[in-house]
Amino acid sequence: MWDLDGAITDVGANIYAKQVRKGFSQTEYQRVILSHPTFRTQYNAIMMGLLDPMTGPLSETALHNFLNGVEAAVTSALVEDPYAGFDSEEAAAALFTGLRGWVSQRIVNVQGQVQVNQPPPRSP
Repeated sequence: MWDLDGAITDVGANIYAKQVRKGFSQTEYQRVILSHPTFRTQYNAIMMGLLDPMTGPLSETALHNFLNGVEAAVTSALVEDPYAGFDSEEAAAALFTGLRGWVSQRIVNVQGQVQVNQPPPRSP
């Protein structure tokens, strides 16, 4: 889990491009795949499926449950490790509370990005 600490930063990060000083920049992959209407539609459907509140493996409930399990399993080790930087169970709990908050906010943000990037409705 700690390998992801570089990815768990900006709740509002764009899922289609990297934000740069003056706008957005896409990698070649993003330009070819994510900017193609058909593939973007598929990408959006996959993202919404992963985040689906009832069945999604990356739903808020699923990720909170995962973090709850990790917290229960590693808190004592974090507190005992002199290099981890947690001097109490409360300090470790604050970390996991922050991670759960980030997950909740990020899911809302990603869902919002997908919803505004849906293809336009077909005309009759």
